[in-house]
Amino acid sequence: MAQQSAKDRLQRLRDGCCPVHGLPMPQIGNDVIDGAHVYIVGCPRGDCEVMASQFDADGEATLLPQYAHLIGPTAV
Repeated sequence: MAQQSAKDRLQRLRDGCCPVHGLPMPQIGNDVIDGAHVYIVGCPRGDCEVMASQFDADGEATLLPQYAHLIGPTAV
């Protein structure tokens, strides 16, 4: 299996996809982050727990803090 770069993972995330598997992440909940209502999205694979937030249903996703290490220290 080819090594995944942080750049590749970040691009997948910008496309609203799981940074590891590249699958579109559907909405799995809602939350309020810094006073703003956001969608919580997650990888649809049963063996992947990656979750992110999105301000727009079709917009760029931002990894939740516990998963930020997947795209490197610049994501924190």
